Amino acid sequence: MSDFERFASAMRGFGIACDCESIERLAIFRHAFFAWNTTHNISAVRDSRTFERYCIDCAHPLRFVRPFASLLDVGSGGGFPALVLGALVPSAHLCLVEPNKKKAAFLLIASQQMGLHCTILRKRIENIQGQSAELLCSRALCAPDVFLPLVAHICTRAILLYTGSQKLANSEITGFVHEHYETIHYLYKEL
Repeated sequence: MSDFERFASAMRGFGIACDCESIERLAIFRHAFFAWNTTHNISAVRDSRTFERYCIDCAHPLRFVRPFASLLDVGSGGGFPALVLGALVPSAHLCLVEPNKKKAAFLLIASQQMGLHCTILRKRIENIQGQSAELLCSRALCAPDVFLPLVAHICTRAILLYTGSQKLANSEITGFVHEHYETIHYLYKEL
């Protein structure tokens, strides 16, 4: 079974629609990712199997988040989760916040190649003003109790945090739904 066959199978198991165009966008993302990662070290992901697992981890929350037309991803780095979510919800406008120049350049090129509606902000989240999105997300940027004050000025309808730590997921963050898939813990809250 190929990487994307496993991905499509996982999406069906989650009850998430995954058509041929979504798989093609993910294949474009993977090609761009490994081309850039080889020379620019944009992520710790080094093989296709890990890339596939990251994609599944990033897509899993589509099972429980409310549909969104816009997404703001803080610390977008190598494109997880924003480009995966964009591949599956291509009508959404993505705003990717990434201060690192080479990572921001990668995100711009990959999102254009994937045909996504995307804006790249090469700034730190504290320096972003006037942005809004229906869904604000971040994957393993920092502890939730540190992250939430940093994004308090962003107008959003929901917040989704990805964390690999059970301890962080069970921290003193109130009002969040706690979900879990394999080694990833998700905190989700509609505002």
